[in-house]
Amino acid sequence: MLVLSSEEREALIAWAVERHEGADASEVGIQDVGDLDRNGKADFLASVSDPMWCGSGGCAQTVYLNDPYGDGKHEEILPLLGTVYVETRDEPGFGYLTLVFDDNVGAHSLYRWSSSAYQLGAYEIDCSVHEIECEGDSLLALAVDTATTSVPLAVGSTVHSAPSESAAVAPMAESGFDPLAMSPLGQIQDTDWYLVEVWKGNLGFVRAPSVG
Repeated sequence: MLVLSSEEREALIAWAVERHEGADASEVGIQDVGDLDRNGKADFLASVSDPMWCGSGGCAQTVYLNDPYGDGKHEEILPLLGTVYVETRDEPGFGYLTLVFDDNVGAHSLYRWSSSAYQLGAYEIDCSVHEIECEGDSLLALAVDTATTSVPLAVGSTVHSAPSESAAVAPMAESGFDPLAMSPLGQIQDTDWYLVEVWKGNLGFVRAPSVG
């Protein structure tokens, strides 16, 4: 993976500090994400931990293309909150490289390039973490289902931290968020469990009877 030089990293920290009022260099992180647009330059993720740039969904993180037009400027292409970068993948058919981020319940969010922007394209669930039977791979792909996401959860739904009735209540769900404000993201293949977003990227699992 193409990475930034130490000099480039120091310059980008100073650049990010200028863009984020109130933050200082100790509160800014610059992370390598590879050459997303395949132009021979290392692109990056900038994160800021200053309280002014953090909220209930986490702290500001933004993926940038590094000088894509040769004018010394960096282009913002994916603003995020509170996620953890995992890896960059080269998937056929998407032009730019795919970005993978970790969520809070053993699920990964895959952002794929579409036309002129990165969009959430799929989730992956770690079968070994959640004891789901997977065929041939430890990661279970879960497409973003637009039909499913329009269906609200039933009142009184229990949102679990894993697709199991014995699993603990998912983080954030135990804080009393209204199920009617949550939406299923998609159904786990060959099970009656759904992945749901509880609050700003915090995920959990509900059984099919809770959906509808």
